[in-house]
Amino acid sequence: MSTVLKEAALHIFSQYGYEGTSLSQIADQVGLKKQSIYAHFKGKDDLFLQVVRDSYCIELDRITALISDIAELPLQESLFKMLRSYIDSFQNSSHLRFYLRVSFYPPPHLYDEINGYSNDHVDRISELWLQLFKRAAENGELAGLDPEVANMAYSSLVDSICLELVYGGSERTERRLKAAWYVYWKGISN
Repeated sequence: MSTVLKEAALHIFSQYGYEGTSLSQIADQVGLKKQSIYAHFKGKDDLFLQVVRDSYCIELDRITALISDIAELPLQESLFKMLRSYIDSFQNSSHLRFYLRVSFYPPPHLYDEINGYSNDHVDRISELWLQLFKRAAENGELAGLDPEVANMAYSSLVDSICLELVYGGSERTERRLKAAWYVYWKGISN
């Protein structure tokens, strides 16, 4: 039942945000009384944070699987596929949409906890990407750049694309991706 509640909460929190969502709405969605939620969660904050953690884990699993699939591709192709995956996943995954919105605009009273999850998540993904950059440096695909510097710049590019997805929409994201990718790749490649 807790999985069903978390799925319902994910959709309602995604649609109405933390402030606009009540436990009654979530309970109604799954055909329960509000009090039944307390058998599974301490309250709204607990449910919200568990949905946040689940979304971060799902996103980390998605990125880990994708990196495994693209690890042997040339760096340019693998990095671009990773960027495209954010756009495609944002359109198809309520977990990524929720994860990004919560990361960029957490409820104020949960800011520190969510910021901690988010920073940990970004650090884990950055470590995965760093392996791609180290391999590329060994293969001579980087223009003499330190792989860690190229990785940090890539992380900034991903952040900007994700921010644009949340606030600018698909069309603006596509335009910005095209321009930013061109400049980024010119800057790091031989």
